Amino acid sequence: MPGITLSEAEIAIASLLRDVRRGTANLRMRQVIFRDEIVPLDQGQMDTLDLVVLDEGCRMAELAEALRVDASTATRAVQRLERDGLVERTRCHEDGRVVRVVATARGRELHDAMAESRRRFLREVFGRFEPAELETLQELLDRLVATFDELAGEEGDPVLVDGGGPGSQP
Repeated sequence: MPGITLSEAEIAIASLLRDVRRGTANLRMRQVIFRDEIVPLDQGQMDTLDLVVLDEGCRMAELAEALRVDASTATRAVQRLERDGLVERTRCHEDGRVVRVVATARGRELHDAMAESRRRFLREVFGRFEPAELETLQELLDRLVATFDELAGEEGDPVLVDGGGPGSQP
C-alpha cells in the first residue's frame, strides 16, 4: 500500500511537535513549572479553567469551541472541575435556557497561582531566545495553528492516516 512520504524536515517537525505536546503534559515538567507544588489538574482541566477564568464565564458551546474539542469532552472537563469546587454552572439572567460556566473563588485562586508559575517558567524558556527569534516563532506557530484549524474545518479524508504507534512515521 503506497503511503505519504514526508521530507526529513517534516518528519523532524512532527517529532518535535509530539515532544512539545508530551513534554507539557509530562509529570516531571509539571513539577518544574509549578515548583513541586501539588497541582490537582491535568492539562485539559487547566486549559478549561484558564478559559473560564479569563472569559469570566462562558457557555458550554463556546468552551468546547475554544478548547477545540467536542461538547461531550468539554462537559466531562467541566464536571471534573465542578466536582472539585473550581467552577459552577449558572443560568443566564437574560435567558434562563443558557447555562454559563463560571469559576468559583477557589477556582480563581488556583488559576492565579498556576498562571503565576507558568509565567515564571515561560519567562525562563523565552529568555533563552532573541526577540527576533520569538517573533519568528510566533508567526510560524500562528500559521501552523491556522492551518490546523483550516484542515479541521474541511470535510473529507483525515489528514493524519498513521496511528502513531511505536516505529511509526510522525
